[in-house]
Amino acid sequence: MSIAHPLNTLLLSAGYGTRLKKIGERTPKGLFKNSKNISITDMIIGSLQKVPQVEDWALVSNNRFFHNYQDYFAQNYPGLKIKMLNDGTDDPKERLGSLGDLVFVLNKLSWWDKSILVLASDRTPENIIPHLVKLYNQHPDCFITCVTRQSKKMIANRYGCAQLGQDQKILSFEEKPAQPKSNYQAIPFYIFPQKSLSLLKKYYQAGKNMDSPGNIIPWLLQHNFPVYAHITQKTSIDIGNLEDLKKFKSAR
Repeated sequence: MSIAHPLNTLLLSAGYGTRLKKIGERTPKGLFKNSKNISITDMIIGSLQKVPQVEDWALVSNNRFFHNYQDYFAQNYPGLKIKMLNDGTDDPKERLGSLGDLVFVLNKLSWWDKSILVLASDRTPENIIPHLVKLYNQHPDCFITCVTRQSKKMIANRYGCAQLGQDQKILSFEEKPAQPKSNYQAIPFYIFPQKSLSLLKKYYQAGKNMDSPGNIIPWLLQHNFPVYAHITQKTSIDIGNLEDLKKFKSAR
C-alpha cells in the first residue's frame, strides 16, 4: 500500500483569454459557469477537497483579474485558507507564462522545499486529480502528468505528445509537434516533486520557454529525471477559444 505524501497545490489563473475576444476581457476563464452554474474553479476545489494530503493552497492571477478571484473566493469560499497572489502583469504582452508564474509563487511563498500539484483554471478536472495523486504516491520522487488517447491529426501543432514505455513511464515528449510520434495527447495537470524543483530553477535561469508547463518535460527527461503519466479516458474541456467556451457552458 502506497504512502500518502504531502502536497501543496497551485491553481494557475493568470491567463488573459485573448482568444475569447471581448468576453475574455471581462471574465477570467476559471470563473465562467456551465449549465449547472458551476465554474472550473468550483470543480477543482471540489476535487481537491477530497485529497486530504493537500496541505497548502495558492492561486496566482494577474492584475486584470486578481480582484475577480478575490471577490469570488470571499463570497463562495470564505472558510477556505488559500493564498491569493497577483503576478503584477497588466496585459498579455507582460504575462509570465505558466512556468513563470510557478517560479513566481515558489519564490513568494518559499515553496522550493515542497512538492507541488499544478492545475490550470481553464481545464475541467473531471476525475483526474485523485488518479494523478495516486500515481504520485506510488512514485513520490517522479514528475507526474496526464495523457489521453487522441488521433495524431488532432494532436499535431496543438497539444503536447508523449511516448510511453512500460508502467506509464514517459520516454519522450514534444510540445505541439507537427508530426506526433504517438496517440498520447498531454493534458496540463502536473505534480512537481520537490526533487524536480532544482531542475525547474536551472531551466528558468537558462532562459528557456516559460509558457506551457509541458515545456519542462523534455528538460527533465534530458536530465534523466523520471516522468510518469496517468492515462485518462475522460475528456477534459479546455476553454481555449469561443467554440470551447460554448461547449463548456452547455456541459452537464
